Amino acid sequence: MNKDLHTLLWKHHWKLLSLFFATVVGSYLYSGLSQVTTWNKNYQSTLEQIKLSEGSETIKDYDFSLFYKMGQSSNKIFTTFIHEPTLILWSAVALLSFGLFFFDKMSNFDHFLFASRFSKKELFLTKLFFGFSTLFSSFIIGKILFMSLLYLKIPTAFFNASFVDLFPNQLLSVLFYSFIFSIMMFFAIVIGDAFFLFFVSVGFSISIGFFMDTFRTLLNKWDYYHHGFFSTIANDFWLFTLFKHPPIQIEQLPIWYYLVYSMGIIGFVALSLYSYKKLSLENGRKFILITALKKPLIVIASVYVPYILVSNWLYADFYNLQLTRFFWLNHLLCFGFGIALCGTLSWFLLYKKESLKKSGI
Repeated sequence: MNKDLHTLLWKHHWKLLSLFFATVVGSYLYSGLSQVTTWNKNYQSTLEQIKLSEGSETIKDYDFSLFYKMGQSSNKIFTTFIHEPTLILWSAVALLSFGLFFFDKMSNFDHFLFASRFSKKELFLTKLFFGFSTLFSSFIIGKILFMSLLYLKIPTAFFNASFVDLFPNQLLSVLFYSFIFSIMMFFAIVIGDAFFLFFVSVGFSISIGFFMDTFRTLLNKWDYYHHGFFSTIANDFWLFTLFKHPPIQIEQLPIWYYLVYSMGIIGFVALSLYSYKKLSLENGRKFILITALKKPLIVIASVYVPYILVSNWLYADFYNLQLTRFFWLNHLLCFGFGIALCGTLSWFLLYKKESLKKSGI
């Protein structure tokens, strides 16, 4: 890595990187303290009442939640989920990628860099290094502090999970945020309009959760009972479960989750590098690659958007066991109608609208 370029980019981006680090670590600290406070508020009094009425020996027969609500089953209180501050973290990851790539592209800083002696590949890889190193370090430190607070402040008897149990899910959580960073980075490079960038990047990345959740539901459509105890991926984003109730086990995540996100990160980094090399002083503020992307965009919009809309309905029907006589026919017809509608709209926006402008209509 070029030392001069490293120093130059650090001086330009150190405030952004420091703000991201402080936001992530601070969010985990605040979340950990909130979890502990909530647990003590909701369950410490219950614990004392049980000790007074039944004696300390019966405490082991109860399960206590680390979360806001407790569920009652056979006179046992059982744990559900521990939530992370996902909205704040997601926003921070998006702003990190936009700050490193979009804001520089829309300002004179990228113009200055392109006119310098550094190659575009060097510029991209150095920014990528700053982005991923800050992301990994902040999430690792934040998660360690978060878990340490829970382990230190929650009685050990009611914290039935070790770091080994939680590591796979936490690794997937970091991969998920890295994937979001990669998606946002690609959009920040190829899109030259802030308004359009916001809606495209946020809409696509949010829908990824629905896509994975529905796909998994279809694979496990006969396992309704156990799925009801799982964290829905679209809403909770790979949160770990802590169960003391014997019949309910910690979820073992399939290996293909890790593969999908790892391959997605590699793919979007490669696309981003290719696109970054296409930037110049002339097209830096435009939607680059629009000619090459027209047909793929129509295909994606025609298939992906209807799939997301129909799949939420499909997921709800599977989850609630509403398998009617025309179950598949209804969903396929809606999916086909969505493809036709979104395909026509996409074609008009990318082709017909441009030709109408040229003809003066």
